[in-house]
Amino acid sequence: MTSSIRSLSINKGPLFVSIVLVLLLTAAPSKAADEWFQDWQLESPLRQSHLVLVARVATVSELRVVEGAKTNTTLREYRFQPVQLVKGVFSREELAMTGADLGFPSEDGSSPPPLKQGELRLLLLTRGRRSGFVGCGTVSRERPFEQRMPLLSASDDAIAQTAATLVRVQASRSRQEQVQILVARLQEADGPEAVPLLQSLQTRAFMAAQNPEVADPLVRLAAHESVAIRSSAIHAIERVLSADYLHRDTKAHGAYADVLRKLLESDFALTKLRVAALTALSRLPHAGERFPWASALLLERLREGQTYAERDAAATAVAELNLPGTGEAVLRSLEDLPLDEENPREKFFATVAARTAPEKIVDSLLQRLQKSLAAGQSVTVEAEQLGELGARNAVPFLLQAARSGDLERSGRLVLARSFVKLRDPRTVPVLAEWLGNERRDLRSAALDGLSAIGNDPAVAAVGLRLKQEPHLRLKLRMAEMLGRNGIQDGYSVAIEHLADSGYTELASGALGAIKSARTSEDLLTILENSHDLTWSAAALSGLLAVRDPVATEKLFVILADQRHPLLATAVKNAGKLGDRRALPLLTSLITSRNTDLASAALRSIDPLLQAGAAPGDSVSVRDIATACLGILQDPYAAQELRVATLHTLSLTGDARLADALKSLVDQSELRGSALFARVEAETRRQGIVLR
Repeated sequence: MTSSIRSLSINKGPLFVSIVLVLLLTAAPSKAADEWFQDWQLESPLRQSHLVLVARVATVSELRVVEGAKTNTTLREYRFQPVQLVKGVFSREELAMTGADLGFPSEDGSSPPPLKQGELRLLLLTRGRRSGFVGCGTVSRERPFEQRMPLLSASDDAIAQTAATLVRVQASRSRQEQVQILVARLQEADGPEAVPLLQSLQTRAFMAAQNPEVADPLVRLAAHESVAIRSSAIHAIERVLSADYLHRDTKAHGAYADVLRKLLESDFALTKLRVAALTALSRLPHAGERFPWASALLLERLREGQTYAERDAAATAVAELNLPGTGEAVLRSLEDLPLDEENPREKFFATVAARTAPEKIVDSLLQRLQKSLAAGQSVTVEAEQLGELGARNAVPFLLQAARSGDLERSGRLVLARSFVKLRDPRTVPVLAEWLGNERRDLRSAALDGLSAIGNDPAVAAVGLRLKQEPHLRLKLRMAEMLGRNGIQDGYSVAIEHLADSGYTELASGALGAIKSARTSEDLLTILENSHDLTWSAAALSGLLAVRDPVATEKLFVILADQRHPLLATAVKNAGKLGDRRALPLLTSLITSRNTDLASAALRSIDPLLQAGAAPGDSVSVRDIATACLGILQDPYAAQELRVATLHTLSLTGDARLADALKSLVDQSELRGSALFARVEAETRRQGIVLR
């Protein structure tokens, strides 16, 4: 079997490979635990290493000493002859290192040395504190020894070539080129060296998904006799399918489906690999229509999977693919769960059932809720899901749970949040009671619920609590809620704390809701007479919150003067007014050297753009896009500012954004950053073709 695998032509396509899948998948698999290259991560150690070379173990010598008159310790020295340099600079004829340098544990000499004379090893070394080399510290000591210092058969061993390939990948600044390098090497890989290549490809799945050449090696390796290689290939297929937002390569999808089906229909027992295959199956576009066998296979796994993990993965796949006729099966799985099932698992099945059987899930959850109440079990999952579904017929039972004497704090919090979504007046007495609870998070949720209901009893409950509330943020929120309902009891607390650090926005919102005739008069007096910049800024914020016409006109004067002391306050509040006359003035601040000011300008521009274009301001919108593009493409600009400009650019609808995204998503140096995640998401949202 092994020889037949290795003789497989690397140039054959997925359809040819599928012919041998049955034989390969039914062969007796080796245990993953016996394969030293299982989940082998080589790219990260290579990146951290200063010197990587193929070296022959020339000599192994040792010195035995006695410590403390009773403990034998063996000090071993290993001398290496460099054979091939993979990374870094090394000009000596010999490399001498101790066992401690290489990261070996202390020895007493009773066991043979880990390295034997004459062996070829791949050494990954970093600079030590004393300027010498030590074994690569980024490689976990929990990893097998062979992963930390792989044994090679020759200087051109496939593992050494793979290490050189990964070094080339890291040196490339283009992610498309990185994927091309990996795929070219994967076409030839057929042993342990395939695993680190597949692991590296997984981290570049977004770009690999648009490379048509990636399918052949993935399908071939997904049918490999090695469990470790097959597992890495299946995980890579799942990542590639998850990243494929274009769904163009239907031929590759068919090959992927074939290899996944054969694995899932076999008696292969490794849970991790079966779960990965089910997850990959859920990523196949239109699998229910294109692959009729998928529904039956997933339902069978859902009912008869040998592990919870496999059944959960099958349920997720059913929900993701929206397969017809599967809702009843998922609903039965939920109903079959014991009443004391762990919350995460119960919540998982309730969420899946809500997607697959939306017309029946409420009745099922209500029945489970009643049974849980009768049995004295937790009802937090049922309460949360019924709240999400807006099931008002559940309110009597939820109130019964709320009045339970042994209800935990977390349970009350979940119920309060469900009451917020249900907005049912019947919940007001319970929420009013919880508004006086000692737990601030529960009081906050209760206030949210009463504010959402907003009837007279809810307003009265908040009014009674206002003076007693010890937490200032909640007190200001109460003042705002009362103000929206025509009650000005919170005016004093709002205006007194308007200038307090961290409370200006809440206090301004409360004043804006209260709409007292005194507000403009009091704040204008402060703005005109105060020599305290903090109070002046707070007064301006409050005046703009109540839409004072004098302050509104003053806002444009301040925005036009980039040296005005209240400029930052004006910029932060400009977007709340909804006046698009501010756009040109804010645009000029996008390129400010003050990053905080530029970010504030972008945050104010966003709601103005979302409000829709007005006649005659198309030039302003294009100017905004031009300024944002300049920052977005500037590698030296603050990353948080680049993220903000990307969001603003997406609101302008400027056609130039597509080319900018193509360039940014290909830049390998951005990988792992917050900006890169946003770039990938926006590229996906716009459906941009990268190749």
